Amino acid sequence: MTTEDTLSRLTLERFVLGRLDATERAEVEGRVAEDPELETQLARIQREISEAEEDLPPLDPGIFQQPEAPTLTAVPPPPARRWRWAGLGAAVLAAGAALAVIPQLSGSGETFRGAFDLDVQHIRAGSVASVGVMVQARAGDRIQYTVTAPQDGWLMVADLQDDGELSWWAPPRRVTAHQAIEGAVILDDYGGGSERAYFLIGQRPLELDALRTAYADAHADMQPLVDLDVLPGIDADQRSILIVRTAK
Repeated sequence: MTTEDTLSRLTLERFVLGRLDATERAEVEGRVAEDPELETQLARIQREISEAEEDLPPLDPGIFQQPEAPTLTAVPPPPARRWRWAGLGAAVLAAGAALAVIPQLSGSGETFRGAFDLDVQHIRAGSVASVGVMVQARAGDRIQYTVTAPQDGWLMVADLQDDGELSWWAPPRRVTAHQAIEGAVILDDYGGGSERAYFLIGQRPLELDALRTAYADAHADMQPLVDLDVLPGIDADQRSILIVRTAK
């Protein structure tokens, strides 16, 4: 629970999701009752979470099976950086790698919400839960997502840790209107408190340096990661989810 004058977005999200204890919940309710702006912000977060949980597609059982004959294309890492992704059918990367990403294609027919449709699921030991704007997860958990572009463009998925480390979950790739792109990541053993995954669709591919600059600008304005729903100054539609790391 924050002790600052302004409640953090993370605290409000946890309030909406029913993850505060009785004392913390009572404090939030009292603060909201006395602050109209805070009440408006809470209503917006409740609406975003409700919208994100609607019309989620059924789980594809195939995600727990390896394809019979995957084709892998080796991609060398850029200098002085660790790539955090691999091709279809790759297992978790060896020690020192951060994530395994498994891109796939599916059919269209998604329901759009906002700039583009995004469905996210959290999978642990075969148990599946739909994700709104935040998920509590640990190393080894799988985050599966489906993005449907409303028009032709470029899809990118970037991960920003609260220590400032930025990397691709999925680098820029061309997508066509109403094409549903599926992907999945297996979380590494990052020991920080949280990270945020940004899903971007733009008319041109972006470099990580452009995203780093956007984060640096936000960081200079003292915007914490939990409140940084979108990266400022980026010429692309954006949606994001906050991943709060837990030990268990």
